[in-house]
Amino acid sequence: MPIPVEIKIPRRWRILSSTYRRVLPASFDEVEESRRLPLWRALLSHAGDAGKMAAIRYLLKLPKGVFRRLSDDQAFALLEAMPWLEAMPHPSPRITQFEYKGQEYFLPKTHGVNLVAIEYAIADEAFCKWAETGQEKSILMLCGTLCREAHQDESAAITRGDRRAPLLSKSEAQARADHFADLPEDIRTAVILYFAGVKEFIANSYGKVLFEQPEGEEKQGSTAPSLGWWSVYFSLAIDGPFGRDVKLVYQVPFHDLCLFLVDRIRQQKADALRQKVASKSFGQE
Repeated sequence: MPIPVEIKIPRRWRILSSTYRRVLPASFDEVEESRRLPLWRALLSHAGDAGKMAAIRYLLKLPKGVFRRLSDDQAFALLEAMPWLEAMPHPSPRITQFEYKGQEYFLPKTHGVNLVAIEYAIADEAFCKWAETGQEKSILMLCGTLCREAHQDESAAITRGDRRAPLLSKSEAQARADHFADLPEDIRTAVILYFAGVKEFIANSYGKVLFEQPEGEEKQGSTAPSLGWWSVYFSLAIDGPFGRDVKLVYQVPFHDLCLFLVDRIRQQKADALRQKVASKSFGQE
């Protein structure tokens, strides 16, 4: 719920004070879309509490001269009231859209609920390469995969539950990544932290079943099965639960695909256990 704030600033001779009443959001989700990017830029404008105070000033809409007269106690109280004002990984995008070279682009929804199979695989690869190498091209590939222009067919967008244009291939994501060569740093940071939060959510949701690695092997930061997502997608196309064309598998909602895989793996383990119990050699090892 919004946070009501009353700030009293002493006048010059301290006989009377000016009172400013404001209502602050209790989370990023309560900030209007049009104010998300300016707020994010204010937060990233300085490190630590200085950036937070710059963001708070933007939200309060106080004149610069008035804001400078806040006491230390008032500043501390404002920081305490807004613990969510952090530049940290989170599965909810801190910015939902941005304009670049005259075109509007949109980020995915909270928890990646509108991600499809192909874009998660491409994004995961790009994120892991960036984490390993720090290369700019990997960040741009991540942005080019996740941040897309609006779907031209509004009815199709409503049916898909995604206002972004569909992603059909890796080459398409690469072309958009090349176009994003001058994408501002604050937008890149927002995309990185968002996808880091989504990866953490996915690991917590499905990791114990899907991301087991062979003994002695470890894939740093990856949220992919041991053989990788692409091999899983081709295997699913062969089995046919989502259609026998791998391009159909690519467009399956990613969370639906994960839930299917989790259910199938658990069923396979249960069948294997029943077979073992039913065997004549059970209990004689």
